[in-house]
Amino acid sequence: MSRQEPKRTVTPEGFEFPTSTPRFVYHFPVPKTAVKVYRGTWIAENADEIRPNFTIASADIPRGKEPVLFFRLSKPNSDWPKGLYRLEIRADGKLVQTVRFVVRDPA
Repeated sequence: MSRQEPKRTVTPEGFEFPTSTPRFVYHFPVPKTAVKVYRGTWIAENADEIRPNFTIASADIPRGKEPVLFFRLSKPNSDWPKGLYRLEIRADGKLVQTVRFVVRDPA
């Protein structure tokens, strides 16, 4: 069985995904710095039935030898609530990137 990437489009807010998306994966290219640990925090910024700026999950990833890190978030038991989400990436505690995305009903 082949796996397909979820359909997505670029919107002014970031990326757009359908509510049924099984998992979000963000590929973060690791810059050449002395950073030891990256932290990814997934946040429901403004989503249906979730309080604003709710932290869904966080994970620390030690810097390795690979040129890219993968931040992943799996779908809850039901579909994703519609709304605006973001992933914040911190390097040794300092915010280095924010990625916003929208979850909507499929067109």
